[in-house]
Amino acid sequence: MDAESLSVLINRQGNGELYRIEIAIERTDDGDDPEPPLDLTQIRIPQDPILCYPLTKVSSCRWEMKGFIVLFDAAWAVDCVVKSGDGEDISSLHLEGDAMHAEDPGHEYTHCRDIEACDTRVHLIIRGTFNVLPQNGPGREAEALEFVTAASDVVTAFEQLPLLETPAGFTERTNKLRRAVELACSSSDVLLYLLQFLASSLKDRGEATGSLPDIDEAISLQGTVVNLLPEDHKERPRHLLVLGHWFRARFTHTDVAQDLSNAILMARAAVRGAPESEEPLVILWECLGRSFIRTGHPTDLSDAISVLQRWVDLMAIGDPSLPRRLCAIADAMWLRFVITGLLMHADEAVSAIQTAIENTPVGCAQLPDSLCQMGTILMGRFAHSGCLSDRDESLKAHRHAVELAGPDHKSLPSFLHDLASSLHESSNHTGNQLELEEGILLLQRAISMAPGGDQDLALYHAELGSMLRSRFNFTNILDAPEEVATLHRAVEAYQGGDEITFEGLLHRHIILLRSLSEISGHPVHLQEAITTARNATNLLSHHHRLLLLPSNLQCLSGLLWERWRATRQHSDLDESISVLEKAIELSARTDPGLPDSLTTLGSNFQARYEVTHDDLDLAKAISNLEQAIQLSLPGCPSLQRCYWHLGLARYTRFKETADLIRNTGSNHSVPAQTLMQCEEDEKGWRTAFKLAATFPIGDPTQRLRAAVAWAWGTATWFLDSPDILLALDTALGLLAMKAGLDQTIRTRHIQLQGHALGVTATATEAAFIALMIDRPDKALEWLEQGRCLVWTQINHLRTPLDNLHTHNPSLAETVMEVSKRLEMAGSSPQEHPCIDMSLRQKVSLQEEVYAHANIAKQWEELLCQVRAIPGFESFLQPAKCHALLQSLPNTGLIVIINVSRFQCDAIAMVEGVGQPLHIPLPNFSEKKAKQHQRDLGLELRARDLRLRKEDLVAGGEVSMRTGGHYRRPRGTPIRRVLRGLWTDVVRPIFDMLAISRFKDDGKEPLRVWWCPTGTLSFLPLHAAGIYGPGMESESVLDYVVSSYTPTVSTLTQRVRDNCPIDNKVSGLFLTSQPKAPRTVPIPGTSVEVQSIYDKADGHGIRVMKVEGSELTVDACLSHLENFSSVHLACHGYQNPEESLQSRFYFHNGTLDLASILRKNLKNADLAFLSACQTSTGDSKLPDEAVHLAAGMLAAGYRRVVGTMWSIGDKTAQEISTSFYDWLFDHRDLGSGSRFDGTLSAYALHHSIQKLRDDLGDTDDAILAWAPFVHWGY
Repeated sequence: MDAESLSVLINRQGNGELYRIEIAIERTDDGDDPEPPLDLTQIRIPQDPILCYPLTKVSSCRWEMKGFIVLFDAAWAVDCVVKSGDGEDISSLHLEGDAMHAEDPGHEYTHCRDIEACDTRVHLIIRGTFNVLPQNGPGREAEALEFVTAASDVVTAFEQLPLLETPAGFTERTNKLRRAVELACSSSDVLLYLLQFLASSLKDRGEATGSLPDIDEAISLQGTVVNLLPEDHKERPRHLLVLGHWFRARFTHTDVAQDLSNAILMARAAVRGAPESEEPLVILWECLGRSFIRTGHPTDLSDAISVLQRWVDLMAIGDPSLPRRLCAIADAMWLRFVITGLLMHADEAVSAIQTAIENTPVGCAQLPDSLCQMGTILMGRFAHSGCLSDRDESLKAHRHAVELAGPDHKSLPSFLHDLASSLHESSNHTGNQLELEEGILLLQRAISMAPGGDQDLALYHAELGSMLRSRFNFTNILDAPEEVATLHRAVEAYQGGDEITFEGLLHRHIILLRSLSEISGHPVHLQEAITTARNATNLLSHHHRLLLLPSNLQCLSGLLWERWRATRQHSDLDESISVLEKAIELSARTDPGLPDSLTTLGSNFQARYEVTHDDLDLAKAISNLEQAIQLSLPGCPSLQRCYWHLGLARYTRFKETADLIRNTGSNHSVPAQTLMQCEEDEKGWRTAFKLAATFPIGDPTQRLRAAVAWAWGTATWFLDSPDILLALDTALGLLAMKAGLDQTIRTRHIQLQGHALGVTATATEAAFIALMIDRPDKALEWLEQGRCLVWTQINHLRTPLDNLHTHNPSLAETVMEVSKRLEMAGSSPQEHPCIDMSLRQKVSLQEEVYAHANIAKQWEELLCQVRAIPGFESFLQPAKCHALLQSLPNTGLIVIINVSRFQCDAIAMVEGVGQPLHIPLPNFSEKKAKQHQRDLGLELRARDLRLRKEDLVAGGEVSMRTGGHYRRPRGTPIRRVLRGLWTDVVRPIFDMLAISRFKDDGKEPLRVWWCPTGTLSFLPLHAAGIYGPGMESESVLDYVVSSYTPTVSTLTQRVRDNCPIDNKVSGLFLTSQPKAPRTVPIPGTSVEVQSIYDKADGHGIRVMKVEGSELTVDACLSHLENFSSVHLACHGYQNPEESLQSRFYFHNGTLDLASILRKNLKNADLAFLSACQTSTGDSKLPDEAVHLAAGMLAAGYRRVVGTMWSIGDKTAQEISTSFYDWLFDHRDLGSGSRFDGTLSAYALHHSIQKLRDDLGDTDDAILAWAPFVHWGY
């Protein structure tokens, strides 16, 4: 012992006395297992809040307490209060001071009391036994000295070898110290020191053995030590701090709030006693932080920040640890902003971290961490305020941190993760997929670099799983197995850490189970997620983690909502609402997440209204949604979703009221309050839908749905409103955004499917509304803008840049170079990550995705540059009606047929007429079109004409090109289909346009370019008619020469850019592939090609023929560049999911559409696809022309001959040879070796008529010639 410790004097208002106290509590009201049960935990002395003594449960009816207590002359009375496990005072025992000041040391005094507790149902006897430990008297000095010496030896040994102590050693040391205290009580100079070491010994034994009673007694003894010291004693702050440490340690075991409060109390007292010391401030900061996490009280956090600021104030300027302390203050201030939602606190956090960075020397190892922290804070402020400069500065800071760290920095994975998280946040708010793809790539790199034991690895995996889910929101392509595996890895990688991290991972684990449910469709995963969420919520409630509880309740509510959607059990919806209401109740009004919760609650009430039709639910929905808007900051991204749901709720109530008024026939019979509400709802839904649709940032899909709802609602109730045009212009613009050039073509097609958009047939419905308000010009523009988006994009990338090159050659070259790179990236097949891929492979794939998105960004920036040039404002913008009318072909007219859910109409475009002509088709409907499609499909399947099989001729020899043979007449479904198309569609158009039958007067017949929409795209309009036998036939073939065009723009662009074909390239390349591997033989292709070749050669045409195994895919691509026209007689395959992987089968491989598109076929003229189903299309994308014929047009061919279903070998030969015979016979004089496909539509018309004359008009004959169609100019 040092001299200072031995010289401690006790001098507090008199002479202190040391008492042994023993209290026993017995329950006498019932038997061995009394009811209700009691949980008694401690005795508290109100005269000194530090002194709390643990109770040990001896049996179900008895509790005991033993310990020491120091009392003074001034303490004339003591109250011993019995407390329960919940902190409730059960009863108390009052001890008078006179009775305790004994004249006879060592004599025991017993006090008993019979009490009632718990509403008189419980009877307790409290018995207290006290005795004053004797002062040293004659004969006891030697015994006291002996134990003091023994205790000193134990203390010395403990100080030297504390880590080698065994449980037996702990016990021996504790017993000796306890006896020494009893014997040395009169030696004031050693008593305090022994009490300290007895308390420490009990604490050490308690931590080593897990014995809470030892820790309890240690805390009581340390409290005695504190009370023995005068207020101004220099050692008192240190002992207060020790006591605070121990209270905090016990809190981690018991989670009793009083312990944490006492720890804070002791730390505050230590700070007051030693204001210049840092250690009390550190402990106080940590305890206040724990209290804040537990309770969520903002005052705890504010006090913690004040403590930190005081800590910083103690530091000298230039102190190397100052930046780190400032970073801690910035963290706390940022947390306060997260809780309060007040931007002033975010500003304080930014100011603190900026000060920290300014005080960090260049080259300091702390600088990258501080920059990363600043990036995170700035991105959070951006998420709250929408200030773009914060986002830019955030990403700049993160990137600077990564740059400073270098490739070998141990924290580089963490810096990459933080940069990726900020990119994810930015992407969620701005809708920039490029940032999301970069973030995924960075996270994959962070995971690959992190060591296996890295505690942050779990967070990296979890964030990556979240980002993959966000990518689904952009692409509607769910990397489900990869997402689930990533979240699994996050939970498995958790190595322990702070409870907030664990709660976050637990939350993500619940999301994982939710994902599994979505993927498998099996309810067991959703049930497991709900069970886990319930357990997490109960755990948080039990441990009073009020700060974390709302988010878990929100998660549970969402899971119950999902189960309600799957099962429609009303109880799940009711519980989902009540749980979310509880979460909102626990959230602070300034909580930044509160508006989102209110929005969800409003949408849930609205959903329940759809079930119950309870007006109160709808009123609550509107009330919560309006409150969410009031609490949201202007520009907050979540506002878009809130406006959308408010629009739905307001529109629902408006419709109900408006229908009521309409049915009563008069406003006078409707209450004035109802009329007023109806007016408010009308104004409300129109405003809300408009705000949701025109919101500047956010998911385009959600904005598109709002625009469509805005347009439909306005058109339904206010047909003369100018908002209709604005709404539909907005919708069509958003539709194009969904299929952006930053995605592969396959992804764009998936995006455009109706189930992915959440709306169907946007362009055709928009056109229907435009025609309702007598605006055929807008109908035409919207059909052009909203159909065949992918092929239009490809055409844009191939647009000639002559005018731009004249004005700005450098910019034109850059546009051309980027367009080629973008087309290459979009047409490349994109492999998706799978579970068994290595991380290196996944990183490589993500690098490709990010590079593609980056090229798309460059393209958009280039378009902005070009459109800023006077005269180029409409560069690659959707064509306007007047521009389309200026470039119509002079040999015919264009007929667009719009098929919507409500009405069908035709729009005719005739050269020289200044407006498109609207032709109603009242007898046709979408329902009829779908019925015709079903009937035709059944007929084709019955005849095997939808399958790539061969038909049989005499002797069983295969001779069909792909699909089936013409046999077994089974009624006339094909006639019904063609008659319906003629009667309901074509004939009314011809009548309105005064188109009459051909006259044999030597003039060329009129050409019509059909541009059907929707289901009509799969029906043979060119063959519509009434056919015999037994009646006079009348069909389209008797009136016009038919061609098809995917869009009007595709055709008018050809009219404008109809430059002559280079004489060196003009010619015909032919190939036949009769025996391609894994296909059935088609020997007729050889005869077909040889016949064409011989006749072309005989006419002096430049022609080449390469057949079978002599032709490689690369050689064929080369020939396509060297010959303006191509004839492919082979098997064809249309890939509906990956249109650019549609292909032609060769002996030496396959020629896919993507490879053709990558070639610069600027001299391409005619492609004759003598294969099956090259013009069939995909029923999921009726307005995207997803077939080989349209793909060849996009590749550069001006005209294409294709087939709508399977063709026979013999039929193909007859059509092909007749087709070329007609073209060869109608060549211009002086053509030389050139081959010109300009008259190909007439040639096909002639060859079909010739075959029809040969075969007649039987079902088999119609099915033989009707599949051949002409596309293009």
